[in-house]
Amino acid sequence: MHLMRNLLQKAIRQIRRRFVSSHSQPNPLLHPGEVEAQRRYGTFLPLQRKIGSIIKTRLEPDYAEFVGRQTFFFVATADARGRCDCAFRGIDEKAQKAGYPALIIENETTLLFPDYPGNGLYQTLGNLMTNPHIGMLFIDFSTRQRVRVNGRAEILEDEAEAKARFGPSAQRMIRVQVQEILANCPRRIPLLQHPV
Repeated sequence: MHLMRNLLQKAIRQIRRRFVSSHSQPNPLLHPGEVEAQRRYGTFLPLQRKIGSIIKTRLEPDYAEFVGRQTFFFVATADARGRCDCAFRGIDEKAQKAGYPALIIENETTLLFPDYPGNGLYQTLGNLMTNPHIGMLFIDFSTRQRVRVNGRAEILEDEAEAKARFGPSAQRMIRVQVQEILANCPRRIPLLQHPV
């Protein structure tokens, strides 16, 4: 029974791949690697009908509310040769106590977050200087929700403005022009509760 099911699933994937590759145009939000993976693994045709509900290009109110209340997030960047780096970004403790945010949503396509003093390696900023693409991951472990934001970033060197918007430790800001927003399902997100 298991062998028969596997053979049937493989046949369906092959039929979809042949039919889809010659008859369906991919959504322009997808890059060629995503399209190839979807075709290879049999999800291309069903996903084409849902891409607009999965991938957004603007921070709709519910996404903006979720992203705006997070106190930390992760950023992924890569240098000009594609070597990746992932970093944690959290709000400075003093800034949080004083009521400053971890990030600011300027409008439905623009986010702003601070750069605080760190280890001095400037891996994130160094990458952004050679490659402006950025991925951001926001997770609320207490509600098992997550949102991914992909876009293009620029470094804003106005220290006085950074301090005014994000607290006295902020040295500069990173402005992100949003290109894609995806809300993922809660599967495999551990439920973590803050101690009382």
